[in-house]
Amino acid sequence: MPQSPHAIGLAPALAALTWAMQPGEGPPKRAHHAVVYDAGAKRVLMMGGSTPTDGGRSSVTFDDMWAFNGTRWRRVPVGGERLSSMRVVFDPDRRWLLSLGGYDGRSSVGALRVLENG
Repeated sequence: MPQSPHAIGLAPALAALTWAMQPGEGPPKRAHHAVVYDAGAKRVLMMGGSTPTDGGRSSVTFDDMWAFNGTRWRRVPVGGERLSSMRVVFDPDRRWLLSLGGYDGRSSVGALRVLENG
């Protein structure tokens, strides 16, 4: 399959980048989280996910949400289920965050959840 000329041109720029931890508060490390971009507020929203504990024999599932504005992370106060592996979409017109499905640490969840004024 032919590569996009944009992808080819971007590769050297990406190779030159280095990642660094930023000082200050931020979300705990995790996997299986969901991320959306809120263009109106110019921020990335990250929620849920899980991280292994006890040498990978168990895991902790998160019920939190974090916002990143390009400079720093801020915890967003929301309540809800501890879920990982959910699918999310942000509706910029209604400012709704919609979340579908997920895994609660014991079984799959098929619910549709709506967070208004995201």
